[in-house]
Amino acid sequence: MKQEGKMEDKPNCVVAHPMQQHSYHTAQALENAKLLDSYITTVYYDNNKLLYKVLGKFLGKNNVKRMQSKSIKTASVNVKTFCELRGLIYLLLLRVDKKKIILTQYYKYLTKVFGKKVAKYCKKSKNDMLIMYDTTAYYAFKELKESKVSCKLLLDMSSIPTKNICKIIEEEARKIGKMPDSMRLRFKTAKLLQQNSKSEIELADDVLCGSTFPRDCIKEDYPDKRCFIIPYGVDKCQFTYKKMSEVKNRKVSFVYVGGVEMTKGSQYLLKAWDDLNTDKAVLKMVGDCGYAKNELVSKSNIQYIGFVLKENMPSVYHESDVYIIPSLYEGFSQSLIEAMSCGLPVIATECSGAKMVVKNGENGFIIHPADVNE
Repeated sequence: MKQEGKMEDKPNCVVAHPMQQHSYHTAQALENAKLLDSYITTVYYDNNKLLYKVLGKFLGKNNVKRMQSKSIKTASVNVKTFCELRGLIYLLLLRVDKKKIILTQYYKYLTKVFGKKVAKYCKKSKNDMLIMYDTTAYYAFKELKESKVSCKLLLDMSSIPTKNICKIIEEEARKIGKMPDSMRLRFKTAKLLQQNSKSEIELADDVLCGSTFPRDCIKEDYPDKRCFIIPYGVDKCQFTYKKMSEVKNRKVSFVYVGGVEMTKGSQYLLKAWDDLNTDKAVLKMVGDCGYAKNELVSKSNIQYIGFVLKENMPSVYHESDVYIIPSLYEGFSQSLIEAMSCGLPVIATECSGAKMVVKNGENGFIIHPADVNE
């Protein structure tokens, strides 16, 4: 089914994600190219809907802003919402189920019911292409393959395969002799989703990767799988180049952005900072500490800022001097290129996507993960 006004020789694509990640940007780009049939998600903020009006009365200002961020600014994009109430329940669990007692199982259930609805829509609309995301695509891909419809299946890898995540975590646990709580929770999730992750890669006709790191992980097991690298971008009107401070003798400000947990390498950063033992610099940890509260280091030159809304992140970068990303794995770090867009030099591990944008010794330094001395 071709949309009215679209050229007949152009494919019509569906982009589907039960949550968000960079799927909005993909949908918008396809719409700009007149290739988008529809964008499908679960929770999509609409202040005209009674549901969101009611939620707005009970939620705080910041939570309303979080909800408002779940929308595409381009009005011409055809948005469809499936399993909306289930999506809201998942977002609630994300806030309250810090130990992931039922969160991961519910996520698997949500991707199943959502994926089946997406597949049903694609079959009915006779779409040429479906783009879905790692750990969310298995059920839709499986149903469409079994139906033998002529719909090309593209898997967008926002991270690395869960098999590789499990391997990295197990290696780190052996090295340090234990598996800290934050790492155990990541391992539990990756292990539960491992089979679906493997199957969706096998079912995909092609794979999209943000950097060379997830591509190389995929190629280890699937050397013949076609992978296309499409790096993420930054809104340069929002993340503007910072004006260098003329204040002398002030403390140098280092900033870390992301969940404060072991797989993000935060503990290696905190250990390195503790060893440095300096009063001439400050380390700002920006992100949720919920999974690793008992793993934090308390020092006067470390600030735990917590979650910061996207719209306020440019000022965080402008008030900082150096950005650090010590992650054990990333698909391609969005905060890395946001910080660089603001003019910050970076210290980044080689598995964060940094090799795509950092020239070692020029605009930053690339280091090995989990290396405190480095």
